[in-house]
Amino acid sequence: MSISDLLTMKDKKQTFDELISELKQRDRQDARQKRQNMKDKFINLLRESRYLTSSCRYYDVMKRFIHDARFQNLDDRDREEIFQDYMDELEKKEREDQKLQNERRVENLMKLFEEQKLPLETTWKEVNSIFQ
Repeated sequence: MSISDLLTMKDKKQTFDELISELKQRDRQDARQKRQNMKDKFINLLRESRYLTSSCRYYDVMKRFIHDARFQNLDDRDREEIFQDYMDELEKKEREDQKLQNERRVENLMKLFEEQKLPLETTWKEVNSIFQ
């Protein structure tokens, strides 16, 4: 017995349509995964770059990375969007790092003041002259 003997024309068409639908869905998923992979590679390129700071401009980065495949694989709109998101993230991280650094400085200064065992009557002018 062959397939044509077991199924009606309607069943054959439905089975075919289901297969086509599944293949299209797989293609879309593969394309989405490929785009995500390219985006991840571009983000890694940005992370690997030691000269990037939050004040860098897209145009300057573009000139530096124009020949890198991880840069070329994305269209300009996606690259610029990813770049801007990365710069926002980098700026936030730089601010947090600066805040932590300032907190450590304040703690160190407090320790230094405590080590001096300054009398309560000490004025800022006197303290400032001690540490000059």
